[in-house]
Amino acid sequence: MFRKTIAVGEISELDFKIQDKVLEIAREIKGTPTQVAINWVLQKGIPSVLIGPRTFEQYLDNVKALEFKLTEEQVSQLDQLC
Repeated sequence: MFRKTIAVGEISELDFKIQDKVLEIAREIKGTPTQVAINWVLQKGIPSVLIGPRTFEQYLDNVKALEFKLTEEQVSQLDQLC
């Protein structure tokens, strides 16, 4: 389900592709990349997502990930990269 772990600090071309896709989907849904990531993980059947907001505003932004569902196509696009 998830790609292999890479060394800390190592950034690959795939990382940039994932970033670009998450940003694209965030624009489509008029949300944030964080919301896309949280929603995607939840739609993968993982019952609990650990979040680490440092502010109440970040917490509220994270919770908004529960207010929508990614389309099957969006989930598939992320699955193909991850």
